[in-house]
Amino acid sequence: ALSFIVRPVESYHLTGSTYYILAMTIIVLLFPHRACQIGVLVLAFADPAATIAGKLIGGPKLFAEKSVAGSTAFFAVAFVVCMVFFALTQPWLLSIRGVLAAMILAGSGTMAEMLGDSLDDNLSIPVAVAAASAFLV
Repeated sequence: ALSFIVRPVESYHLTGSTYYILAMTIIVLLFPHRACQIGVLVLAFADPAATIAGKLIGGPKLFAEKSVAGSTAFFAVAFVVCMVFFALTQPWLLSIRGVLAAMILAGSGTMAEMLGDSLDDNLSIPVAVAAASAFLV
């Protein structure tokens, strides 16, 4: 009945929204509130940026079907999202420590996105970023 809005691969498998709900449940149960927020924000902004850059620019592949352009866009957007989040919620992190934390969080999200073929990135990205955030921030 919903075949017009479901990707062909999702016709016989769990949809991305199922993995998203599972990720939200996991991070809310396991991590502090701010870690959950940053995990969701990175997924919301960096994942679409990676998709758009990967499709528009394309180029050489880094891992599986992930392009250099898409992964670079993911990292850059995730880094900016983290820095804006720190500025709004924890201004004391606007230092070298905050920059390093943002780089690590962006890197963890980028790695999770690159492994999205083996595990849906709607699950892997927020869990990886929230876990890293819980330990760093």
